[in-house]
Amino acid sequence: MATMNIREIHLDSTVFHVNRDFTQSAGGEGFSYRMKMDNDLDESRRLLVVRLGVETPPKEENPNYPFHFDVIVAGTFELSEPIQEETRIQCAAVNCPTILFPYLRETLADLTRRAGFPPLHLQATNFAEFATVNAGQEEPPPVEEESPPETKPKRTSRTRKTVKGDVP
Repeated sequence: MATMNIREIHLDSTVFHVNRDFTQSAGGEGFSYRMKMDNDLDESRRLLVVRLGVETPPKEENPNYPFHFDVIVAGTFELSEPIQEETRIQCAAVNCPTILFPYLRETLADLTRRAGFPPLHLQATNFAEFATVNAGQEEPPPVEEESPPETKPKRTSRTRKTVKGDVP
């Protein structure tokens, strides 16, 4: 039986824009994002590279999102021996994304927090079900969240107040 070792996991690309025109709505609109993944197999070196990403729809499609992002993490997995196509598909669609997902989730939560919003934690994903439901589709359907983070980023003032008093 073939074994798979993690050779490397890294942040592949990050795009994050705060929507300065964002206005909070009273009811809180739905918030959607799309998971995406792809893979490459180097059979001669027995390396499987899997990229797992998440993105919001473009600002033009959803102008009232507090932010827009496209984040991708990549993992390189070393196989102990050549594998059949069916096994490669299983590894690339289920096993490897399951390993990469916590890194993607943590990266996005940290980005939103550093942008001044509450951390956005992606909901848990069952990649076995995700692969079955999306088999043969070019793009998976968007994942709907109940509402976006409800607070605008807090911008600190760059001015200082001078206080008069008994300062030596």
